[in-house]
Amino acid sequence: LKGLLAQQLSPRCLQDPGGGVVEALALSVSINSWSLASHLRMERSRWDDTLAKVSKDGLMVKHLDERYKRDKQIVLAAVSSAGQALKYVPGEYQADKAVVIAAVRQTGWALIFATPELRADREVALAALTKDGSALWYVSEQLKADPEVVMTAVKQKGWALMYAANELRGDRDIVYAAWCNDRKALMYASDSFRNSLPRFSLMSGDALEIEACGSKYLFQVKQQIESQLQCRVDLVLEGRIFTEIEDRPLAVLGDCDVQIVKLQG
Repeated sequence: LKGLLAQQLSPRCLQDPGGGVVEALALSVSINSWSLASHLRMERSRWDDTLAKVSKDGLMVKHLDERYKRDKQIVLAAVSSAGQALKYVPGEYQADKAVVIAAVRQTGWALIFATPELRADREVALAALTKDGSALWYVSEQLKADPEVVMTAVKQKGWALMYAANELRGDRDIVYAAWCNDRKALMYASDSFRNSLPRFSLMSGDALEIEACGSKYLFQVKQQIESQLQCRVDLVLEGRIFTEIEDRPLAVLGDCDVQIVKLQG
């Protein structure tokens, strides 16, 4: 700095020590201001570059310097790009509702990395379950007994019914919604519910048309193996149907071959 000052000082300054001090101080401030501005520009460029990178690949946040990991805007960009990046951010952000909601909206199961308090938050849970019903596994026990929370989960992923509180695994509307999403979800209904299902018998040649899950189905016994046997179709009240057979042209139900035709909904 001394050398730079000597080059920049005027001859008058060298001849007049009093005026030279003032000029030297002014020049020093000017040089320091330029240096600071240059440093700030470099820092801003690095910050912009970091933000752009985590916006494309949120998991890069785990490799960042601590100062960037503690920048909320960078953290939000990271979890919005890859929800599971929530695992690599400081604990203060795993407890930040806005950050957690951004993460679970991108990756529902990222809820596992949130604090217990936020896993018990209804708004956070609904955001996660709308994206991925299986995140019901990570919500609090209290929310697993919340009908709206569980309904949101099973509509997105029917088999998430397995994580619901026992009383809701026996709820007709919730089980029906789960079954509509995944036919195999019925296996996760409570035993008492499954045992309470009424039976409807179809003899060979009989047909039954039922509206279920927004579509119409025609169930027809194609062939009866022995004349004394009957084919059984499991039903629920109000025309709601439950079976453990798959939607395919020919399926076996009990001891009978059943023709299933999906009609126009």
